This record gives sequence, C-alpha cells and structure tokens, in this order.
Amino acid sequence: MMRFLFSIALIPLGLAVGLGIRNIIRTQKNKDALTEKIRKTMQIVVLLFTNPVAFAGAVWALPLENLEIMILPVLGFLAIAISGVYSIVYTRNKKMTRPMRGSHFCVSFYTNIGSIGALVIYALLGEPGFILLPFYKLVEPLMYFAVGFPVASLFGEEKHKDKRSILQILKDPFVMVSMGGIFLGLLFNLLGLPRPAFYSGLNNILVPLGSFLLLISIGIAMHFQSIKKYALSTTSILTIKYILVPLTVTTAAYILGMGRIMNGLPLKVVFILSSMPSGFMAIMPASLYNLDLDYANTGWLASMIALVVVVPWLYFCLNYIIPYLI
Repeated sequence: MMRFLFSIALIPLGLAVGLGIRNIIRTQKNKDALTEKIRKTMQIVVLLFTNPVAFAGAVWALPLENLEIMILPVLGFLAIAISGVYSIVYTRNKKMTRPMRGSHFCVSFYTNIGSIGALVIYALLGEPGFILLPFYKLVEPLMYFAVGFPVASLFGEEKHKDKRSILQILKDPFVMVSMGGIFLGLLFNLLGLPRPAFYSGLNNILVPLGSFLLLISIGIAMHFQSIKKYALSTTSILTIKYILVPLTVTTAAYILGMGRIMNGLPLKVVFILSSMPSGFMAIMPASLYNLDLDYANTGWLASMIALVVVVPWLYFCLNYIIPYLI
C-alpha cells in the first residue's frame, strides 16, 4: 500500500514541480529556449538512460517458459490501433472541423505507457507486473511514427506530410536505445545469465525517477487556457481512452487466455496499460500539421486530470473484479 500511495503521489507532485519551474522561467528573457532546453534534457535522460536500463532489467527477469506472453505486443498494437479507429468513427459525422477531428485522433491514438503506465504498473503490481510492460509496448514506436503521423497529416496540410520510412524510424536514437534495452535484456535472458541481485533495488529507483522526470517535463508544458472551451467535447476522448479501449483489449486478452497464466498477471497488465491517458506526443503531430492545437492540449490535459478517478478505479478492479476472471 505504501508503494502504491508513494507512486501515485508522484503524478500530481511531478506536474506541480513542472508548473512551478515554468512560472520561475517565465520571468527570464529567453524563457522559451530555456523551457525547451530543460524539457528536452529531462526527456533525454529518461528515454536514453533510465527507461532502457529499467526495461533491460525487466526483460532479463521475464519467465520465458510462458510463451503465451508473446501475445502482449499484439494486444499493445490492438490498444493503440483501436483507439484511432474509435476516434475516426466517432468524429466522422460530427460537426467538427477537419483540424479538430485530426486533434481528436491524435489525443485518442497516442497513449502514455512509458511514464504514467510504468508508474501505475509499478504502484499496483510491483516489479512482477513491470517486467511485462516492455513486451506490451514493443510495437509502440512503429505505430506512433509509421501510422499516427501519416494519418494525422490527412487532416492537416499535405506539405508537412511526414515521409519517413520504416528504416528511418528504426534509426531514431530514442527508438534504437529503447528497443536495444529490451533486446539486450532478452538476450541475457535467453543465454541464461543470472540477473544481478541489485537490479530489483535499482528498478525501485529508476522507475519512479524516470516517471517523475517525465512528469516534470509535462508539467512545464501544460496550458489551461482552453480547458473551459472544450471541456464538454473532450468527454468523448475520455470515453474512448478509459472505457471503450480497456473493455475491448481486456476482453481480447481474456479470450486469448491471459488470465490463465502467471496467476493472471498478463491480464492485469493489459487492463492497466490499456487504461492510460493520452501521451504528450499527441501534441507533436497536432502542431506539425496545423491541427487544432488548443483542442489537442485540452483533450490531453483532460485525460491526465481524469487519472484522479481512473487510478482508484483500477485499484478497485484489480482487487475485486479481475480476480473473478482468473
């Protein structure tokens, strides 16, 4: 319980620290450049160090005798893909501008698995649950760049269309290091090398630290100006993120037998990770393709605020509903 309370407390604390830093920077002459520098530095530390090291250690300890867990990347793919499909279907006949529809797609499609997902998984399930996260998010980078950006461009200006090939996506340093950590841990696992005893304690530090730094970087970039304007219309995004996607993907995981292995741990992991808020990366294509940036910011922020209700709901389900499915 203490780990759960500590980990969840990091979410508002990290965002608050980020907002505080932004308010301090606001008085500086070069505030925009300084803000971007601080944000990028924190993100680089997490994406090129803390996350890859934590993922490598997690996969290193993965019990590979349960071959059924190889279905996790498929379920991760389904969660991301179905989010975008639900958004496109919902907005098709709505009285929304194309830029607004594009932003709706982005906020629905992109999901915060790496920082918020890692923190919530660790808080609710500990390291046994965290070791499955890298497999669930295995295809995430390809989905985001190879699918998310091109689809978002269809709602914006074609002259900004992202034309990167799959090879160029894989050469991205953030993708390479993240995937490299996963495959290195997998290699050590397959070779039968024993994981050092200190790794469990190390992940006790790296997982909360990485999430906390990313939350600070998110807090620095948070904007509240348009939340009243779009508050009602973003309820559809919350419905997709927190009801339709978890229901669809968790049902698929149950049918595929995820509740019958490892004491139902994979089913719990899928349930949690398919219930995560929008990822901040959703703002990138919205900005790049001249979509409705205010709407994207509001939808993303609304999904983050909803965690106040969602996390206790996840805790309740894991303790009083999911056990009946195992």
